[in-house]
Amino acid sequence: MNWIRIPITNDDMKLAKKYAEEEISNMKFEPLFQTTDYIKDHYLGQLGEIKFHHWLQSKEIIHKFVNDLSGFSDNGIDFIINKYKIDVKSAQCSTPINKINHNYRFFIPAQQLKNHNQTDFYVSMQLAPDENAIYLMGVIHRDVAGLSDVMKYSNNINKAYNVPMIDLIPPEIWLESIVTENDKEISLNDFHF
Repeated sequence: MNWIRIPITNDDMKLAKKYAEEEISNMKFEPLFQTTDYIKDHYLGQLGEIKFHHWLQSKEIIHKFVNDLSGFSDNGIDFIINKYKIDVKSAQCSTPINKINHNYRFFIPAQQLKNHNQTDFYVSMQLAPDENAIYLMGVIHRDVAGLSDVMKYSNNINKAYNVPMIDLIPPEIWLESIVTENDKEISLNDFHF
């Protein structure tokens, strides 16, 4: 597997908690997740974004980290690299990392995929709390994600695209392709699934 393990520090956790609390206090829309623990959901999201940002920095990739908490707007874009808009999706692993195979799936809320037509790629981050790390699992183009099965979740209220890990582009391959492409349009044919 081409997953990338990224350690989590206490400072990362504190910053993610702070951002999650600010994000919730500035929220001007109905949450997509119908759970009782909004802080935890948003904490995981912020932690994934912070660690993805650190990974890009470690690779010396020029990028824009769109973490606008003032008047929070849910535009579905967390990062911009070259002209590509990226949304990071984070979740806590329901299976130990060493047991995950290509049949494991991650979810993209259908409402987000439908409403965020400006997002080019979704990044899958999976928290492994027993390791105090988060894994960068891979990346998927929004058009390919939209071909995945749709399932209901959260008491059958919301729908999500159920994306198999086998459909993900390995992070290093994806990153190399978008930073070397410059202004050339990226095509799904550039990736081998």
